[in-house]
Amino acid sequence: MAAFLLTISKTGKEINKEALSSAFNRQENELVVQKCANAALYVLKFGSVMDDTLLQINDSYSFVQGFMRNRDSLKRNLHLRILENTAIKAWDISTPCVHIFLNPTLVRVQNGLGCGEVCFYYQNKDFMFFTNQIKLLAQVATLELREESMIAYAGRTHSVSENTLFKDVIRVVGGDIVRVDLQTLQTQTLKPNIAESVDTMDIKEAMNKAVALYSDYLSDDYILQSDRVLGLSGGKDSRGVLAILEVNGLLGNKMLVKTTGEFYSPEVLSAQAVMSCYPEVKHQITPRSEINLTTENMVTRVIGSAWACDLQLSLADMLGISYNNNITFGGHENGLKSKRITNDSKKFLQNSKQILNAGKFLTQEAQNALENEFENYIIPYLQDINPNQLELVAHLFARNSIFVAQGNTSVNVGGCTIHPYLDYELSRIVMSAPKELTNTQLLYFTLMSMSNKGIANLPFCADSFPKELFSLLQKLKIPFNKSLYNVIPFSFNEHFPTEKRFGFLPKRTIMLGTFSQWIEEFIKARPNSFGFLNQNFFNALKKEPKDINFAEMYRILGMLVCCLYYEYGNALFSPKNHQEICEDLKKQLTKTSTMQVSQGIITPIETKDYNNCIAHFTQENHRLQTRICSFSPLNIEESPYTITLDTKEKKNLSIECYFSKDKEIKIGAGLMKIYCDDKDRELEGFSYSAGGGGYYVYLDRLSDYLFALKIKIPEDVSKVELVFSVWNKSKKQKIYLLEKPRVVLK
Repeated sequence: MAAFLLTISKTGKEINKEALSSAFNRQENELVVQKCANAALYVLKFGSVMDDTLLQINDSYSFVQGFMRNRDSLKRNLHLRILENTAIKAWDISTPCVHIFLNPTLVRVQNGLGCGEVCFYYQNKDFMFFTNQIKLLAQVATLELREESMIAYAGRTHSVSENTLFKDVIRVVGGDIVRVDLQTLQTQTLKPNIAESVDTMDIKEAMNKAVALYSDYLSDDYILQSDRVLGLSGGKDSRGVLAILEVNGLLGNKMLVKTTGEFYSPEVLSAQAVMSCYPEVKHQITPRSEINLTTENMVTRVIGSAWACDLQLSLADMLGISYNNNITFGGHENGLKSKRITNDSKKFLQNSKQILNAGKFLTQEAQNALENEFENYIIPYLQDINPNQLELVAHLFARNSIFVAQGNTSVNVGGCTIHPYLDYELSRIVMSAPKELTNTQLLYFTLMSMSNKGIANLPFCADSFPKELFSLLQKLKIPFNKSLYNVIPFSFNEHFPTEKRFGFLPKRTIMLGTFSQWIEEFIKARPNSFGFLNQNFFNALKKEPKDINFAEMYRILGMLVCCLYYEYGNALFSPKNHQEICEDLKKQLTKTSTMQVSQGIITPIETKDYNNCIAHFTQENHRLQTRICSFSPLNIEESPYTITLDTKEKKNLSIECYFSKDKEIKIGAGLMKIYCDDKDRELEGFSYSAGGGGYYVYLDRLSDYLFALKIKIPEDVSKVELVFSVWNKSKKQKIYLLEKPRVVLK
């Protein structure tokens, strides 16, 4: 959506607003500036459909960043209540968004209680700042690393309190209300009392309120008129969101449902079963890319991800900023499936603190310091809370307001994301009801039952509803299809190419192999700054990536991002510096380790028949070394595949494609032709002229089947046409694409 920077001048100075655009890798932006007394709001927009406009009433202004349910009416209501000095509760803004109010005497910033957009507060001798992007702040202020915060990345992989990795840069936590008197510059922060928001209701009342909440949840015009994307997995969260979208009439020709995973994996099979109920909705299945990541492009991705997420997450969660007009729906939730079993707050705190050093990388002194920081942060939120609500409150403030909110905010700069389960109104309903509501997953069943397609009765991926649900449904006399008793989940078939270890995606494994030795040497050269790490950390760095466990992997990649900002500081916040940083980092890596992790041999199987796949994999024992292509092959004699691209402005072309194996194809010659504007024109930089017009290009062969190409289109070429499967030696061979090419133009 947008990036904002709110400044309050202490000395009458103004910031250099032209510097703000340097924070992003896209110069096509609109800068909106609104000044009010000694305050100024700067909003950098990138053309997103959810961009908000300033509301002005006399000499006062309101602005919203993030998703606010029924935004226009609620924003006006909040604005008028502030003018009338009417009390506003933290839960009056229950979705992940930041509301900003300013007039000549007051600045008021409120972060939504749902899980909040990320919002930061910082001050120096000249200014007070509020922003949702540290990279924006770094263009007008010099930030210093807070070395004590690095302990959290080695222990928990992200911050455990309102502190960040930078000195005096503090998070405005979800639910916080900050008021600044513009005349005295006095600041007041109001924290939410969660206990006050919780009522008492029975399960049926709670379920009726949950259904009512979502029946009119997504009715804003900008949502109804926009292209929409849902990532559908084989789990319950995304399936529940699908039901919410159906109820709101948002499925149709503007909707795209995406599933990522290997064909015939249990997750994909589950998603396909669900989408068979929606033949009118486009369902796109995308296998994970099998291209080996070189040191060069891994360095580029790592630097880009550290920049995108403002250093609030481990690099195990690589992020990017995508500038588009889609609205993407997600299934992040506030612990709504967590079993509420703890009744002892002291025991609960003790159990929570054990997670803070799951990798066992911290010295005892560092561990104690981290536990104290976490306890001082979380205890105020637990005051007066019913013991069986502890898990939900901790999930809200100890995880989502830090972990999920950061990723949500990064994405929301260039696009739009909405996570319906993050609405605190739903959390409030759940906390007000008996714990059976979450322990039996009745909430998820009820939301899915809103659909008239029967999707609650379809199998999940390696999961099912707990048995306790059925007895509760009978007790409450809620009708359900008795076939639900016998639903068998889609399970992992050992012969199919699915990840064997949870979370060990190829990019993470390659990252470990590329950077482990560099991290070790970097940290050992700075013992005074990294003395909180014990020998276990260095032992883990020496392991083969396949031998590292999940907790170790996340924490090592958490320390990687700390090392990068320690080394490059403020420069990392500006994309204009990234090429120079990448070149320097690559030089450093050549002095340590540039180990590459092989992806294995790729053997595409051209079939849509599940049983044939099982027979093939069982007989050949290919297992992980096999990739399934369920696309119908594009036969050369029947249908060469053509893509036309507009290249007036974007000139850098990248292509990945899978071709059927043929021993006579040596270096990818003749697999693709390129036509530029006038098909008969002479062009430099391409391979050679082809009969009938166009030019052959040589594709780089990365495996038996995988070919790739990167070329720069000449400046005076405004359109290119790519034709695949053009080589037909002796007209007897069938050299065809195994799936549609992936083409990127930048």
